[in-house]
Amino acid sequence: MNYKASTTPVTRTTTATIIRPSNVYICNKNNVSCGCGFTNVALTPSRIANGEDAIPYSWSMIVSLRYDCLKNGNLTTHCYGGSILNEHYVLTAAHCVDKINQSSILSQNITIAAGIHNLTEVNQTIRRFDRIFIHSDYTGPVHWFKNDIAILHLSKPLDLDINPRITRTCRPPRMSTQQDAREYPSNGSMLAVIGWGLLNRPFNVKTQVLQQLYIYAVHHIHPTCAQYISDVDVQFCAGVYEGSKGDSGGPVLQWLGDHWEQVGIASYVVRDCAAVGHPSVYIRLTSFHDWIEWIMNPGNYTTTTTTVAYHPPTIYTCNRNVSCGCGAISVVFNLSRIIGGDTAFPYSWSMIVSIRYNCYYDGNFNAHCCGGTILNEYYILTAAHCVDDFNPSSILSQSITIAVGIHNLTTSHPIIRRVDQIFIHPEYAGQPHLFKNDIAILHLNEPLNIDTHPFVK
Repeated sequence: MNYKASTTPVTRTTTATIIRPSNVYICNKNNVSCGCGFTNVALTPSRIANGEDAIPYSWSMIVSLRYDCLKNGNLTTHCYGGSILNEHYVLTAAHCVDKINQSSILSQNITIAAGIHNLTEVNQTIRRFDRIFIHSDYTGPVHWFKNDIAILHLSKPLDLDINPRITRTCRPPRMSTQQDAREYPSNGSMLAVIGWGLLNRPFNVKTQVLQQLYIYAVHHIHPTCAQYISDVDVQFCAGVYEGSKGDSGGPVLQWLGDHWEQVGIASYVVRDCAAVGHPSVYIRLTSFHDWIEWIMNPGNYTTTTTTVAYHPPTIYTCNRNVSCGCGAISVVFNLSRIIGGDTAFPYSWSMIVSIRYNCYYDGNFNAHCCGGTILNEYYILTAAHCVDDFNPSSILSQSITIAVGIHNLTTSHPIIRRVDQIFIHPEYAGQPHLFKNDIAILHLNEPLNIDTHPFVK
């Protein structure tokens, strides 16, 4: 076993009468810049599934993700775990943040707490985050949380060089082949899972103190893993032999002789709680090496070999000194042969609008019917067939509107303008002649705030 025993034995009482010695992992903080806590980790080999209290500040790379996830008005609720990538970025699971409205992140007071052992301690380092990057191929529960990974950008950097209780997590290397990635971590390797407990598990006692537990990586062909895992390239099982618990989004790590390396992210447990014979499923972090690099260093990102499990996207960096054709943020296209497209980065296509009226004849005048683009503050470009059924003499009374400055059709604060005039090309042929000259321009009854609104271009 690759741990170094301290000169002073450390013991833990697991029951009133049984004392088990802990394995102490002595980090070499002089030679490594990540993966070491403020104090050394001491883990007790045990066959209990409930874990144990961690040594205070021994896992300095973990953070508590907090917002009103219980919908009770408490914005300081510990919801999920995460780990520190660098002073600007935090790593977590996509399902921890996929319900958050990205257009109003700052106003929702979503924070992370770093440099803590007890959730209620006084001296916490709190940071708000202002941007969320969710993997574009994240599937959610429909396909067993494939690509369940997200990165949070902090509005203010962490003081990694000043606060000794805040540390970066170490990431695994980029594997040269998909097969190598699929075997990392290796079958049977001992891992450590940490966290403050599982959210929404009513029969689990929630602790305020950071917990830790030994678990073991399990090969994807193992029967108890194979029936629950969705994609072996990006997921792995652990804890089948002894059970496990931890925060969703939190790290699972392995010891490399002088520091800890994060090999996974807690994604989901089977049958609603971790138990012997039912695995926990983790995101295989090495498979997302390129994606993480691209998020943190988009301008410097290069790759020279075939990417394992992720194809780097193409970023179109706009020159916003031009007066048109640029969104609020740069456009990102994923290089994929999968039909159906993928989710655009929020507000990267700020020139697009949603045209809305009662197109389904069900009385819903907010239905999205067609798309369009902004020509200037008064005019919208669209297809003639989108508006050729309207009576031009009573357009205002028909409640035709456009919604701009949106990413999600259901956003709560779209910019709405009514259409008061429609110009259809005089030689528009319609369906009988295959929609020749299928173009129209809509005039708005009130100008758009193109010069002042960041999401309207």
